[in-house]
Amino acid sequence: QGEARPFLRECQAACQSSNDNEALCRRTCHCMVGLMRREGLWTDALAGRLKTEDQTRVSRMAQLCLATPPTEPSP
Repeated sequence: QGEARPFLRECQAACQSSNDNEALCRRTCHCMVGLMRREGLWTDALAGRLKTEDQTRVSRMAQLCLATPPTEPSP
């Protein structure tokens, strides 16, 4: 999780510049890290080596994460 900190800081700052909801931005950025790891894009994203089509996929992931309501923990 340590390598995600700089990405999460940058992601949250960018999110909050257009959306003044810290909790939503935090959740969205954590969601993006999970999706990028699952899709095999995390390493390239950290290194700044995303191809154009991958950048498009990451943008779609951001939209998906932003639109996904938080899951409630089971009681």
